[in-house]
Amino acid sequence: MFHVEHWSQRTQQMFYVEHLLLGWACPSVSPLDTAMICSGKSCVEEEVESPAPTPLESEDFAELMWAYLDCFSGVSGNMFLGALLDAGVPAEVFEDAIASMGLENVEVKSSVVRKHGIAGQYVEVVYPKQRVRRHLQEITDIIQGAGLDQAVSSKAVKVFRRLAEAEAKAHGTAMDKIHFHEVGAVDTIVDVVCTVAGFHHLGVVEIHASPVQLGTGFIKFTRGTMPVPAPATVNLLKGVPSYSTGIEAELTTPTGAALLTSLASAYGPLPAGRIVEVGYGAGVRELPIPNLLRLILFEPMGNDEGIRPREEVELRSSTDL
Repeated sequence: MFHVEHWSQRTQQMFYVEHLLLGWACPSVSPLDTAMICSGKSCVEEEVESPAPTPLESEDFAELMWAYLDCFSGVSGNMFLGALLDAGVPAEVFEDAIASMGLENVEVKSSVVRKHGIAGQYVEVVYPKQRVRRHLQEITDIIQGAGLDQAVSSKAVKVFRRLAEAEAKAHGTAMDKIHFHEVGAVDTIVDVVCTVAGFHHLGVVEIHASPVQLGTGFIKFTRGTMPVPAPATVNLLKGVPSYSTGIEAELTTPTGAALLTSLASAYGPLPAGRIVEVGYGAGVRELPIPNLLRLILFEPMGNDEGIRPREEVELRSSTDL
């Protein structure tokens, strides 16, 4: 449970309006209850329960499911996994993918955390520490030999090829002549394959994204110090709208950038549509802003279509949103 009385009025309103919209699309959330919280002249203090995420019911699925990635605090592999779990992907989807690849003693642990009062799922990939540096071909063989759905397998390999190409260019060598920890790490394999498997499970057919927050500063790695964003991250984000507000942290990682640019087909504001579900994936750091990746599942609206909420709810506020 958490208190929201310390938030600004506009932050409170945005939080409750988001849940109001979610109530229109999801019968499990009461639009009337949400409207009551925000009724009157302003949003008032309220204790909000944060139940564990549950798998989406069949009636929650849209005929055509799209996803929107709101990258206001960057993006990383574990943020993808957390957002997918929070949006309703069963943990078994990740467990089955890991088992199919023959990765032993690997576990995906998740917990509910709060960033500036907003609840999200934090995910950590736990595995025996090992000094393994795999070539791209070795990883490709693991994925293609796992018996995954063909769509999942091909997309995951595409992500790794993009990541390997970006890293090779950053280090001034060819993809087939390098082996490096970033691509070979077990947690990176899990991040990539489980993310692709999660979107496949949800039936998402198209993904859009916001401009991407990058961060700034410097980070330490095995060969010394590198600027933020990392050279491989910049290589991956060519052509993608990106920005930094001066937060000194690596907000977007190479793995996150590889997933984002392999999965998203367009960048910009949230397209018009009926919101079905929302999930938040948390990063590990405490930042001046909520360290979260917001995943919005929605049914897109055609150019000649209108959107009607499932229930008519009037939201009253003395302040225009």
